[in-house]
Amino acid sequence: LVRKVRLPEDHPKKRPFAQAFFCIDVRSEPIRRHLEALGDYQTFGIAGFFGVPIGFLEYGKGSEVHLCPAVQTPKNLIVEIPAELELEEEPLYGALEHVLHDIKSSVLSPFVAVEAVGLIFSLGLIGKTVAPVFYHETHGHLHAAKPVTRLLVDKLNAEQAGSIIRAVQRAMIVRALQRELGMHREHVTDDEIRELREIALGNLSGKSALANRLALTPEAEAEFIDKLRSVYRVDRYETSLQMERIARLGFSLDEQVHYVSNALLSTGLSQNFSRFVLMVGHESQTQNNPYESALDCGACGGGRGLPNARVICTMANKPEVRRRLLEKGIAIPEDTWFLPAVHNTTTDEITLHDLDLLPARHLLYLERLQNGLTAATRRTAAERMPTLGASQALAAEPIAAAALARRHAHDWSQVRPEWGLSRNLYGIIGARHLTEGVDLQGRSFLQSYDYRLDPKGRFLENILSAPVVVGEWINLEHYFSTTDVHHYGSGSKAYHNVAGRFGVMTGNQSDLRTGLPIQSMYREGKPYHEPVRLIALVEAPAGFVLAAVGRLPKVKALIMGGWLRVIVIDPEDDYRCLVLEEGEFQVHPESGRQYRQSLLEASA
Repeated sequence: LVRKVRLPEDHPKKRPFAQAFFCIDVRSEPIRRHLEALGDYQTFGIAGFFGVPIGFLEYGKGSEVHLCPAVQTPKNLIVEIPAELELEEEPLYGALEHVLHDIKSSVLSPFVAVEAVGLIFSLGLIGKTVAPVFYHETHGHLHAAKPVTRLLVDKLNAEQAGSIIRAVQRAMIVRALQRELGMHREHVTDDEIRELREIALGNLSGKSALANRLALTPEAEAEFIDKLRSVYRVDRYETSLQMERIARLGFSLDEQVHYVSNALLSTGLSQNFSRFVLMVGHESQTQNNPYESALDCGACGGGRGLPNARVICTMANKPEVRRRLLEKGIAIPEDTWFLPAVHNTTTDEITLHDLDLLPARHLLYLERLQNGLTAATRRTAAERMPTLGASQALAAEPIAAAALARRHAHDWSQVRPEWGLSRNLYGIIGARHLTEGVDLQGRSFLQSYDYRLDPKGRFLENILSAPVVVGEWINLEHYFSTTDVHHYGSGSKAYHNVAGRFGVMTGNQSDLRTGLPIQSMYREGKPYHEPVRLIALVEAPAGFVLAAVGRLPKVKALIMGGWLRVIVIDPEDDYRCLVLEEGEFQVHPESGRQYRQSLLEASA
């Protein structure tokens, strides 16, 4: 590693065409390298939740997920809401699939329905097996597309929170009128809805105007009001709970400025912003894979990083946030636009999101940006697919390699759609000049950092205590799953059955399995992952690093216990590398500017 890293050179800084923040995940290293090689692109590494811990309630989902490292608990809740009207009706195939899913979940109905619907299931089996990509595309067209959505990022005041709750309760009353009384919206007035809401909340008593108009008996009206309270949750107690939950919604302006400034300063970006600044979260795409979360973002607790990318872009594009950032010395040009994107690590495709919010003048450059991302995708696939057993000839055929990667993502029989984080070895904390143009073979976590923007060492402490610790967890998970794949690992996934949607077991009689499967660790019976403890290289003065580690007892214990090996490259000491051995730093003999210069002179 000491021989591979590069020392900085003085070059005039010009404005890049685009800048992209990728997760520190080892799978980001190849695509960052290929993107930079294509042209005027600058990339940064940051933990995949972008330093913004959130609880996320996705549109159409009923439960909150935490998108942050497992060592953190998010205080702020982000809700995804549709930006356009959605029709009640869903396509026929989508409705049919819901019915079939209910049948599969039932205990008795499969015995009755298996012959009736077996042919329908067989069509899916054939499609997934023979033509997985075509089947996936056709299947997607038959489903209702997810509507355009927005995220509630701003903190609400009491008046706004009350207004939202009233709007939700009115919508529930309209739904109740349609389902319980057969009344559509055009047959009821706003005043009648408002009166029903007040009665359900206990603020009014007596017979409602709607009940008088419909000649409902007191018993029928009382039954309807009871359903509003018990089924549709329009009651005083539920309103109180909703107000408490809404208090978690969004971020205040101070919080938004804090998170955006931390993301930029901790990675060393405070000036020379490009026109596009991409925040690229990542996710995987596999079929029939109980280990899918192991391929998603570790910094997001095994979740997907796109919501975090959308949140921080929404914050960074706000004029009031930028005005406050300017006071901190971060001058973001008026024509800079933060754009969320997602990196599919199985196909290496990068998809841009929220393009409908893109300023019109940026549309002129959008095609160039997308062409560059597509080219980087293909080049990365050409590098990666031969390692998965494909022909070495694909290394010279990027388009064919990218097509094969897509097939792997949709093939339900594929036990190894990607290698995930296998072969992880290094964690590099420093500026991109250390590794720019260096082929690290997808083995390095890359965290951008500039100690000159961190005088108190606070950013370094955060990096060491969160991203580095998570990287060390990942490294040890792979380490032990390789050294004893049947005890610390989970054996072969070919024999696994999902148990209760919370674990896997081997066959139908075994304990729940822990660790990673043999397909993620071994190739052709030999270890593909090299079980080596993580090596962390930090670009900062040695005393500065030691002081930061000294303030972190748990990180210090990992280092002194030998679970995490540390190299410090000191820019204030001729860029010499200091290797921590047995509690003391020792100068690496093949490091420093003078040593590099002597090599150049000898080769000349």
